[in-house]
Amino acid sequence: QITRINDQEVRSVELRSVRRATDLIAGAPAFLQVSAPPLIPSAPALIVLSPPIALAEPAPLLVAAAFARPWNSGFDIRRGRDQDGDDESVATVEAPATIGTLNAALLPGPLWRFDRSNAIDVTLSGGLLVSVGETGALAANALAAVGTSADGWEIVAYAKAELIGERRYRLTGLLRGLGGSEEMAQRPCATDAQFIALDGAITPLTADPQEIGAKAYWRAGADETLVEVAAAARADALRPLAPVHPRVHRKAEGLAISFTRRTRINGDGWEGADVPLGEDFERYRIAVLNDEGRVLQQIETDVPYGLYANETIHFAAPQTFLNLRIVQLSRIAGEGMACNAICLIH
Repeated sequence: QITRINDQEVRSVELRSVRRATDLIAGAPAFLQVSAPPLIPSAPALIVLSPPIALAEPAPLLVAAAFARPWNSGFDIRRGRDQDGDDESVATVEAPATIGTLNAALLPGPLWRFDRSNAIDVTLSGGLLVSVGETGALAANALAAVGTSADGWEIVAYAKAELIGERRYRLTGLLRGLGGSEEMAQRPCATDAQFIALDGAITPLTADPQEIGAKAYWRAGADETLVEVAAAARADALRPLAPVHPRVHRKAEGLAISFTRRTRINGDGWEGADVPLGEDFERYRIAVLNDEGRVLQQIETDVPYGLYANETIHFAAPQTFLNLRIVQLSRIAGEGMACNAICLIH
């Protein structure tokens, strides 16, 4: 018998033992033998995605989220190189993922600060969500992927989870565009988009960079419950984050372009003079664009600084603004996330 339920960051339940009604019936056996219900095969809902955020070390490049009702004993995930060929077991999903569907569109929101205007309205297939507070959201204790495999995924952290209906939650105190998904945070996410809680129920499928771009068929279940998803690993979790704070200053030798790099590893400390590089080498590519977005010149540099000396060649007169695209380069992932900015020339 449940005597108390306490909902805070974690739900706690107090129970007490009571005698079964059958024990009170005259002549009933002391222990009633109840056979376990048979396991009913169920087809899992299987989502395979390349998250842009590193969920572990080494960063998984492809992960699986599976859910079924009833949940029996988990599912083996098998990989086939051909649609009709043999497959091999690569992972086991041991716990049901917390997945759901958005009930309303998620509108674009701000980056690098709490979004207090938008909320995520989601109905879960199963599982539950809990509030972690703003400190917990900053520590990435409540992460989710929102979007679709076709359109892309935005990584979001939430501070408050409010149960507003049967398996329906309203998530507020959002941190948007995490893990390099800034571009997705600037797009509306449509109603009926998928929601996946990025917790311990997410199953890594591969972290091998050799698998990037190699299409495979991922299968779970068997016979009439078999589901299959075609997906290829992407390098999103390895791509350098977009540089920030671009600045342009006019000098005698040309336009000096400077910016600040970011890192995917150990970048939250405040004591160091700079964050770790996180790459085998330091290299940047700066593209100067015209008003139509066409590249006028590319500059590659080993430091977060470049000089653009062809203003008089590319433009008829001195400019007030400069249209830039800046990326950090990676040996494995190539171009990183892009910083696109129109900068005032000082």
